[in-house]
Amino acid sequence: MRRFAYTAIFLASTLMAACAVPASKKTDRAVPDADKLLVDAGLAAHFWHENVTQAGDAPDGKKVWFVSAAEKPQRAEDAECVARDYTWTMAVDPRDGRGALYAYPDNPGAHNPEIGFDVNVDISKHSVPCDQIDFKDYFLVAEDIRPHEAVDLLQELYDAVGCVGREEVRCGKWKKLNMESYKDDFLRLPELRIFMIEHEDDDARNEVTVKYVLYPWGDKNHEFTFLDCIVRTFPDGSLELDVGEAIPDIVKE
Repeated sequence: MRRFAYTAIFLASTLMAACAVPASKKTDRAVPDADKLLVDAGLAAHFWHENVTQAGDAPDGKKVWFVSAAEKPQRAEDAECVARDYTWTMAVDPRDGRGALYAYPDNPGAHNPEIGFDVNVDISKHSVPCDQIDFKDYFLVAEDIRPHEAVDLLQELYDAVGCVGREEVRCGKWKKLNMESYKDDFLRLPELRIFMIEHEDDDARNEVTVKYVLYPWGDKNHEFTFLDCIVRTFPDGSLELDVGEAIPDIVKE
């Protein structure tokens, strides 16, 4: 559930300002103000970027919302722009409209908020102040992956594109490049928007998934489709890659 919260917020706040509408059409519920929810919970407000997404109803009848907020981004040593990103789960009492931090009954010890990093690595924008780069041009990196590690991994993937284009199965650090039927899609990788980078499986810490937007939501395509690049790192530094398609749960609903 917590992983779903992370993904839902990023979908709503970056790639589909309009695509957040289908989720909200389930009810006539008005979207609460992000700053009000944060202040109700005794938290700081007025972040660089904020977003509120409907999450459903709690067993006690309270309305649950995800509140995402990013600090003002700064340029890091490696020239990428990085902003710490928070996603709180809030419960709003419909009787008085006040919000408070919410704990899932099945996992009361879960972290609230979840924390990650919004990252932009566009070389053409290195002369632009980070807070003047559109938020949609950032991608999300989970907290347990450092931003510079994510950037290094992206470079390895772009190197792999060259390997696949030359039809090399083993190349550089890559000892396995498993494309299955997605070779043509993978060769488009430098053109695709990065969605997020995370460990999808907490039990497989040597696996990192980089999600690219293969088919965005639009008039002719009523669901997002991601190109998932699953990278496994071995103790000797070698890498393996599996590539496949995925549709996020928030869209399936």
